[in-house]
Amino acid sequence: MYLSDIVAPRKDKSAFKIECSIFAQCDEKGNSGLADQLMKLKPSERAGFLKVFEKAAVLGPKNIPRNMRHEIDKSRNIYEFIKGDYRIPYFYDGGNLVVCSHVFRKKGRKTPTSQVNRVVRLREEYLAAKASGRLKEIEQESQT
Repeated sequence: MYLSDIVAPRKDKSAFKIECSIFAQCDEKGNSGLADQLMKLKPSERAGFLKVFEKAAVLGPKNIPRNMRHEIDKSRNIYEFIKGDYRIPYFYDGGNLVVCSHVFRKKGRKTPTSQVNRVVRLREEYLAAKASGRLKEIEQESQT
C-alpha cells in the first residue's frame, strides 16, 4: 500500500509547524483516488477542503472547529472532515498521523453504514500493510 501527503511540505519550513501528517492512499506513482474525487468538486468546495487539511495539519484534527470535523464511529475511531454537504472519512495511526479515505456527499443526518465500512476496510488494509512492511510513503513535490 502506498500513501501520499495531502498537505505537502513547504519550502519555507518556518511558515508553520506541522502538528499532524495527513495522508491518502495512492498508487506507486503518487496518484490518489481521493485527489481525483476532490478535483471533481466545485473549485470553492475543493479549496474549502484544502483549508481544512491545512488547519488540521497545523493544529491537529482534534483542535480544528467542530464544524470542520466529526466522529462518525466511536467504537472503531472513525472521523470525518466536513465541508458543506461533503465528507472525507479518516482514521488515526498514532497521535499525529491521519489517513483519509474518500469523498462522499452526506444526504441525511447519519453517515451511511456503507461509507463507514469503506473507511474501515481501508484501515484494515493499512494496518495489514504496515504490519507486513508493505506500507510506503510517496514523496510529493514541495509547495511554493
